[in-house]
Amino acid sequence: DDKYDKHGNYTFLFHGNCIDGWFSAYIAHTAIKEHNTGFINMYPISPSQTDTWPKQMAGTHILLLDVSVQKEYREQWLKDGALSVECIDHHATSIEHWPENCPINTESCAALQTWQHYYPEKEIPFWLHHIDRVDRWDNPTYEDRCIREVLNTIAHKPVQKKMDEAFKMTEQFLRTIGNPIGFSAIIENGKTIL
Repeated sequence: DDKYDKHGNYTFLFHGNCIDGWFSAYIAHTAIKEHNTGFINMYPISPSQTDTWPKQMAGTHILLLDVSVQKEYREQWLKDGALSVECIDHHATSIEHWPENCPINTESCAALQTWQHYYPEKEIPFWLHHIDRVDRWDNPTYEDRCIREVLNTIAHKPVQKKMDEAFKMTEQFLRTIGNPIGFSAIIENGKTIL
């Protein structure tokens, strides 16, 4: 499949402290790891604060998830030895970063787009629709808002340098939300936080 460099190394730059950014990174990580023997470095960043960006990305494929950066930065990364730069983002403000071949799609959140990119043959999981409504604030339901409170806790872990904990909590969330009792428990937990 041409979506993967089967032996290449990757650098993910994803929107830090953001549910959409974290789930985009989680989905891409899961998909690429299924097909790849290289390493994946993951960095929660702020797109407007270059001091949150990693300094060394040479020899890796860079994947921007729920963030975008201006063309001059991407060109410099390539000059410095990055293998490629790809972007999955939905912010309208990012469109100007891509004067040609713009990958920005404002119609759905980055996590949902990441799922469609890596799993085009699979149905979009229902929980991704919750994330999409909340992230784009597109008529979120009360349940969406409760789920958001639970997921915010997970999304803050990578910025706190607790990536392993973020993975474990995400896997627990995905195991739990798929059954009615677990779904109810997540909603109740979110209500309490709300």
